[in-house]
Amino acid sequence: MLSFEIPASRLTEPLQLVLRATATRDLVPALTGILIEAQDDQLSLTGTDFDLGLRMSVDAKVTSPGRALIPARSLAELARRIPPASLVEVKAVDGKATMRFGKSRFDLPTLIDTDYPSVDFGADSQGEGKTLKAAALRHVLGRVTYAAAQRDDSLPILLGIKVSFNSDGHLEVCASDNFRLAWAQTTTEAVGLNAEVVVKARALTEMVRSLPDEDVRVALSERQMFFRSGSVQGFCQRVEGQFPDHRKLIKETYETTIQVQVADVIQAGERASLATDVRSPQVILRAGEDGVSLSAESAEMGSAYEDIPATWSGAPVEIAFNPKFLIDALKNAGAEAVDIGFNGPLSAARLHPTGAPDDHLALVLPIRRM
Repeated sequence: MLSFEIPASRLTEPLQLVLRATATRDLVPALTGILIEAQDDQLSLTGTDFDLGLRMSVDAKVTSPGRALIPARSLAELARRIPPASLVEVKAVDGKATMRFGKSRFDLPTLIDTDYPSVDFGADSQGEGKTLKAAALRHVLGRVTYAAAQRDDSLPILLGIKVSFNSDGHLEVCASDNFRLAWAQTTTEAVGLNAEVVVKARALTEMVRSLPDEDVRVALSERQMFFRSGSVQGFCQRVEGQFPDHRKLIKETYETTIQVQVADVIQAGERASLATDVRSPQVILRAGEDGVSLSAESAEMGSAYEDIPATWSGAPVEIAFNPKFLIDALKNAGAEAVDIGFNGPLSAARLHPTGAPDDHLALVLPIRRM
């Protein structure tokens, strides 16, 4: 049996946070639930889908210590619709969880809590970890997450983000789906930690979103990357495999360099993409005596051509890109202008913010002209 009372305003946010880690498909029914454990006037809310785990502690008046596994989405959606000023009484017994507030009552079926996996949040590893700012993690991840593979049939390693901790305090992150790559780095307080891990992009993104704007403790084990900040604990499962080495893909010199305003190319690219073949979209970027242009053409959708205000130097170039990949890289450049370097029509193009430090860049592979 489980029984506790808590203001709705104190329950809603923790449930929404833990919901992010629960499974959305019922291949393992227990993972679609939130595990609530109550004792000593404190609740522990846990959710996991194996790739990601989140646990949050919150104060409550516990009238009967115990635990219950309640369907996550139903519980979180119901809590979100309870007036914040209401006092909520929750009681779980005999396969049913009852929520009362005011003159209202809701009954939810519970899941079998003995089916819930034992979840390790790295309590033994935290002493070996390092502390850094949650804002630093959010900043670098915001530069690269878009480049991770999105399809479940992709190589598992490409669904991940490589996170490299250097002993001098530098943190590097890198994502690639084999058609594009994004890399970023920042300086942190985690001096002395020297490690490299790959974790699922979705799991890491959700984890970092869930952390409060405080210091976060990061620790590693052979299988997981652990996080702890305030009342939030979490882990991301590591992915095994050989991640692409961006250092081998970046050239020291480029035959052609163009400098463009990000907004100009994004807008021209979005318009040109309307004239591309839906099955194999491509836009043509040209730099030559007539300046810089972007064009597209397909039998079904017609054609588009635009001159782009730009400066360029080096050899003339004509190169085809998937418009989405080019636009994504520009949208995540974090700058008004970028330099794009080319080594012919078949080598990856490098995008780097004009005049910015060498703390992030993107590579986009061209596609063969149809």
